[in-house]
Amino acid sequence: MSLPTSNTLEDVKLKIRETFSNPRIGKTIQTVLKEGPRTFKIATLFEIKDNNKNQFHHYSLKIDSINKKKAGWFYESEKSVRLDGGTNNEIEMLYKFLRAIFEGDIAAKTGDLHIISSEQYIGLEKVLEWLLMW
Repeated sequence: MSLPTSNTLEDVKLKIRETFSNPRIGKTIQTVLKEGPRTFKIATLFEIKDNNKNQFHHYSLKIDSINKKKAGWFYESEKSVRLDGGTNNEIEMLYKFLRAIFEGDIAAKTGDLHIISSEQYIGLEKVLEWLLMW
């Protein structure tokens, strides 16, 4: 994506939305994560609809890095990322990770954080109870 410098940040956000014009995309929500003066980061959350029922299926999150140079606005693909909320739900995993950090649950700890579902936790809890009985 390249737009002339005469375009505004709102024009850039619109261009991002237009890039993903697809009948399977429902609502699109955007926010500016970082605003210039040269580098801009824009988060776009797309509502993805089911092919058959035309109902909500999952979300897709795209974080775009845009650079504003004298020649215009330029998309930086190597600094942009896309997360899907479908089967592996990368968006939810990121949310849980950030929530745990901001709520102070893991502030003083080091290492990897592994997030598991409630069902997996219950199974793990049963295994631990069984091991402690020995």
